[in-house]
Amino acid sequence: MLVTPAKIEAKQDVAALLMRGKAWTVNDLVKVLSGSSPMGAIGDLVTTVNCQHLMDTVSRFANGGFLLHRS
Repeated sequence: MLVTPAKIEAKQDVAALLMRGKAWTVNDLVKVLSGSSPMGAIGDLVTTVNCQHLMDTVSRFANGGFLLHRS
């Protein structure tokens, strides 16, 4: 038995691009790098931003899902 995949047409599918970025100024990084553990501090800074972006993304997905299923 041969299984053939269904064709997907572009007009049927919609995709959301999740592109978020963060840039720091030199002054922001100098504050972080002047501590006793600069690499740890940068890791904490990046982790905080990534967590905020993840929470924002999950929140938007949840809100979108609930809005799509309202009748």
